[in-house]
Amino acid sequence: EPEEVRLPYELLVPSSRKRRVLVPGGREEFDAVFHLFGEQRLPSLLGIIQFPSRRHVFVSSPEYPPNCMRRFIPEGAEFAELSVNPFDPMSANVEILRAVAAMPPGARIGFNLTGGTKLMFAGAHAACRKVGGVPFYFETRDHSVVFLDDFATMEVRGADDVDRFIELGGFSVSRRGLWNDEPIRERRRELTEILWNERSRIAKLYRNLSEIAGNRAPSREFHIETESVSASLDGDNHGYLRIGRDEYSVDCCPDFAAYLCGGWLEEYVHLLLDPLKQAGEIRDLRVGLEVAWAPSRDDPSLVAAQEFDVVFTDGKRLFIIECKAGRVLNEDVYKLENSVRNYGGIEARGILVAAFPPPEPSRRRLRSSKNLSYYAGRGVPERLARDVTAMVLRRGRP
Repeated sequence: EPEEVRLPYELLVPSSRKRRVLVPGGREEFDAVFHLFGEQRLPSLLGIIQFPSRRHVFVSSPEYPPNCMRRFIPEGAEFAELSVNPFDPMSANVEILRAVAAMPPGARIGFNLTGGTKLMFAGAHAACRKVGGVPFYFETRDHSVVFLDDFATMEVRGADDVDRFIELGGFSVSRRGLWNDEPIRERRRELTEILWNERSRIAKLYRNLSEIAGNRAPSREFHIETESVSASLDGDNHGYLRIGRDEYSVDCCPDFAAYLCGGWLEEYVHLLLDPLKQAGEIRDLRVGLEVAWAPSRDDPSLVAAQEFDVVFTDGKRLFIIECKAGRVLNEDVYKLENSVRNYGGIEARGILVAAFPPPEPSRRRLRSSKNLSYYAGRGVPERLARDVTAMVLRRGRP
């Protein structure tokens, strides 16, 4: 009679394999990669970027469908989904083994075990061992991919632009926020740097300027004057600013009111961080980026959702900066917390940059948060770029 013979899967377990030698800058390629998918989408995106594959399979639950990941699949690669019970390890194990059985013999299979639940991890890891797959985990705090069979590591490649992180949350970028998109920024660069040193004096204009800027009529003429500072915009959109005996002018500046009552600080922070981008320490840097809800079949239009003062990425996570040229309120801290949570996910970081030190209640809340930090007053130019470099390299707070 025919006799069932069990294949010697024991020979494929990690302890019997030779430790892989990873060449710096080298690439691991697979015929298929299984991604554990859950509330956090970033691990799956990193897996798609890190490992070229003909097929990306998302092991998910009904609560977190992976359709949002379709847009990130490279051209020519295949998208597939396995729906499992996230609290039953056998469910993930069985579905993965069934999917592997339908693949050609000898297929090289990777397992991205970073996302999902712990029980999904257990089931998927067992399936990986049984089929001789390559399990890996993204440890974003130290920029590494850890192979769980022999604990070899390689550097995380990461995403090169902010847009991917925004799209990962189900949003669309409605205004890119690139510095050169608005040439006026470069023309008023010198004034921007001057305003940091004169921040206490121009703060006297904020109340009147904010009322003008809030009218959404950027070409409206105005003239505001205090004892030592005055600002005006004429009918030809020429802006004029007097601080003491010094006078400054900017041509073709219809947003002069908005710029003077806070936009200058956003541009100043961009100028402080731009050398880090030029040096490659951060990969993308935006100012005034606007986000909209992603269009749907029922409503193809873009609906504004959020504007970011400054946002950048080191390739592995999103950094969101809230700039406050005037007084800092508790609401500003809450806004930053919500932005980090809604748009950046669990690994994102928020930074508050204030022209003046915030009140003690706001400082306490900022200090108690694990993913927020703040910079205020005179120390901003010296500390911000230095500490951002430390956060990017060490993956933690300075």
